Amino acid sequence: MKNLVYTVLIFIFISCQTTQEENKTIEYPFKASYSSDISMGDPSLSNIVLNLQKAANEGDFEKAMSYLHEDFEGTLADGSIAKKEDIVALYRPVFETTKFNIVPGAWFSIRVNDLDHDWVMLWTKEDLITSGDTTSLFAQESFQIKDGKIIGINQFQRPIN
Repeated sequence: MKNLVYTVLIFIFISCQTTQEENKTIEYPFKASYSSDISMGDPSLSNIVLNLQKAANEGDFEKAMSYLHEDFEGTLADGSIAKKEDIVALYRPVFETTKFNIVPGAWFSIRVNDLDHDWVMLWTKEDLITSGDTTSLFAQESFQIKDGKIIGINQFQRPIN
């Protein structure tokens, strides 16, 4: 009986310590300009982004574009800002001449609680194959999701030497 009481007390002590650690306030040297109220998001939102990548690999332009929200606006790897109609105009000829081989390396969803935003972060290795050349790059992209569609993107890419 004594052992049971000691065991219960130890578990209570450990539980209290864990709760105190979880509630610990952290002082940061900066105030976030966007938000610091971020948690893990809905993992199923990653499928929207992954299905876009799959559609690109399959060369299905219409399907790929169907994942973009009508109010889409994103920052592309070259720093330019693009709306949905810009993406359609930019990528239609690319899909006609290029085979994509996009290999996702990692992804996760986050929730920006105070702004009611959902994002999917994605890291990929990409090969863009044309009749005479292959361009390979690493990419890190953040996709903002709204109403089950991609409403925004921030792209960062670097060539693989």
